[in-house]
Amino acid sequence: MTAPAASTIAAPAVSVPAAAAPVAVAPAVSAPAAAAPAQTTPEPSPPAVAVLPDSTQGKVAVADRLPADQPPAESAHNLGSLLVVAGQDDARVFLNGSLQRQLTHAGQLRVPNLELKDYVVQVSKNGFQDPPQQTIRIRNGVPAKLVFHLQPQNLLPQPRLASLTIQGGAPGTTVLIDQTAVGTIQPDGTLSVATVTPGDHSVELRKDRFKPRQFKKHFVGGGAISLSANEAALEAAPSEVKITFTPADAKVALVKGDLLTIVNSGVPLNLAAGTYTLTARTPDGVTRSSTLEVVAGQSKTLDLPLAPSGMSKWDDPGAWKHEKDSYTRKGGDFVLYGVVPASGTFDFSAMLTKGRLLQWVFNYTDSKNYVLFQMDDHAFYRTVVRNGEKTDEIIVPDKGDKKSFRTLHIRVSPTELVHQIRHGDSWTVLDRWTQPRVNLSQGKFGFYIPGDDQLTLSSFAHYVDLNIR
Repeated sequence: MTAPAASTIAAPAVSVPAAAAPVAVAPAVSAPAAAAPAQTTPEPSPPAVAVLPDSTQGKVAVADRLPADQPPAESAHNLGSLLVVAGQDDARVFLNGSLQRQLTHAGQLRVPNLELKDYVVQVSKNGFQDPPQQTIRIRNGVPAKLVFHLQPQNLLPQPRLASLTIQGGAPGTTVLIDQTAVGTIQPDGTLSVATVTPGDHSVELRKDRFKPRQFKKHFVGGGAISLSANEAALEAAPSEVKITFTPADAKVALVKGDLLTIVNSGVPLNLAAGTYTLTARTPDGVTRSSTLEVVAGQSKTLDLPLAPSGMSKWDDPGAWKHEKDSYTRKGGDFVLYGVVPASGTFDFSAMLTKGRLLQWVFNYTDSKNYVLFQMDDHAFYRTVVRNGEKTDEIIVPDKGDKKSFRTLHIRVSPTELVHQIRHGDSWTVLDRWTQPRVNLSQGKFGFYIPGDDQLTLSSFAHYVDLNIR
């Protein structure tokens, strides 16, 4: 039934008297002058109050008294408020299934400090039928208002409603009944919905990065359906991971606990969330590994260049003379490799064709700061050079012929530098070095070829660490 138009009680006009002129003080006389009556400014009348007659009970409801140009204050720019008009005092208000602390007063309730999102709003009062719930989106700077019409129960009979309660659910999970959102599970894992019509309904739980879960439930008027923690638990959605690598004949695998997954280049994999170890082995026998984090419901694509870098990465590759399977360099002092940081694995065979010592450097930043490694016919040497001063010198005996190739395998990480040399069919660790508070992979790798010394290099390869983001 449409309510009649609201009548307005006009406020009486108020006239403000003009300001009084200044009073001049007269000199004292024998008879005192009569004091002029004091003038007072009349109080303005209260503003007009619009009243709406109630069509059924003959009562009037106080209209919203907030001036149109004064929106309610908000605690922050990214919060909003909602005015719920129920037309009745002491009505309960629910937002997303959560009962608000205050009841309606003067037929309404203003709920401040709301996050900018969608809300399902319900109103309930004893002795009145529960009106249909409404959904509203709270926006920044946009006034939000919902009007509910409560009808007395003695006018229209209403069947008893049923309720749904959830315990131990995942916070933030959206709960839907018959594909309609009725609330969100609170941070304590609970939700209560008291306005379910009796009958058969579909209850569904949805949350990003998790598989949805659905139940068929029969609700009885005045009864309650409860979902336990086991029923409300959600399974993490699988993630799609696609790994492309070169060369294609490399062997790549993912390991998680006892689970081994063989990876084919470019073929997507559906993986459960968790931490995996990715291992890659190239045809020449070099193996590298790294940690891969898989997030539930999140897709990831990796491109892994597994082939080694060669001679093209040297600062001046043209200065190396190519002869058959080897490259020769004469002089040049510090001859540096262009990849920084110099982490990963270096494999090469080197022979000093002119000179006394085979020499190379790591952690090179300038000619006065580097780590120098040397070999002659008798031993392996390591010397730390800082600000031009030599420190931490060591000597490791190792018999060899400087006029023949020496095959070295060097592993570089931020915390450790390991040298191995090949003797026949076996490998021998020459040096395993760490230095606190120093990133050993920083700076450059290179050879030191002073004066007329001459170095021949064969089978040079640099295998970078797996770069997984």
